[in-house]
Order: sequence, then C-alpha cells, then structure tokens
Amino acid sequence: VLPLNMMMYHSGPQWTKRMLLTGDSISGRDAAKIGLVLKSLSTQEAAEQEAHAIADRMALIPNGLLAANKRSVNLGMELMGVRTMQRLNAGLDARGHLSGTWFTGMNEAAAKAGGLANLFRQRNNQFGKGVAHVDEPDERLLKSNL
Repeated sequence: VLPLNMMMYHSGPQWTKRMLLTGDSISGRDAAKIGLVLKSLSTQEAAEQEAHAIADRMALIPNGLLAANKRSVNLGMELMGVRTMQRLNAGLDARGHLSGTWFTGMNEAAAKAGGLANLFRQRNNQFGKGVAHVDEPDERLLKSNL
C-alpha cells in the first residue's frame, strides 16, 4: 500500500483512488488543481520567494494565536478520522508488503532484466506515460500492453 493515507483529506476519495489504483503520477500544476499541494510554482526561486513571503506574514501574528489556529485545524482533521486512518494504513501497508506484491522476487527479476533500471523500465512501459490529467483526457494504452 502506498503511503498516501493523507491524500484523501487533501484531494478527496476520487483522486485518491485514481492515483492508488493506477499508480499514475501527476504534474505539480494538476496537483494544485485537485488540492494535493497548495500551489505549483515554476522555479526554485519562485518557491523560495513564496516561502519567505508566507513566513514574513506569519511572523506578524502572535505565536500563541498561530499555535491555537494550527491546533484548531489539526483537531478538525482528528474529528475527520485522520489518526484512525493513519493507524489502519500502517496495518494495510504491512499487509501489502507481506502478501506477494510486485516486489516479491524483485532481485531475481532484476537480474533477469539486466538490472533494476531495466526492470522498472519494462514494468513502466506497459502503462504508457502513466500521467493523470485534470483538464484533458488520458491516453489509451496500446492493445499490446493490455
């Protein structure tokens, strides 16, 4: 089980299922559109400027008020079951790792494929580009991959 137990709180069950059940990746811009990330910025400089701008504004607010507001949001998430979800996912993660997943026998498969990079390349090629899109349809897989 992928460590995406918090994704449902940010992106909702539909996108969480989409990402978990397909293994697709998503661009930063689309991740911002679905609420997985707060914002997508194009450069490291823009990200640093954004972080400093937020820190500057937060520095103007009394620490006690910041802590109270943060605790309020965290309590709301607890009421939504976040701790229970984390606890359940720890068990599901262990079950996923022990139940004959794709990773079982990976060493032998990697040796047969000529290395781990080749093994991952072979595995990933069957999924096409493997990228989910918010505003455009996804590409169909080649029939040879099905």
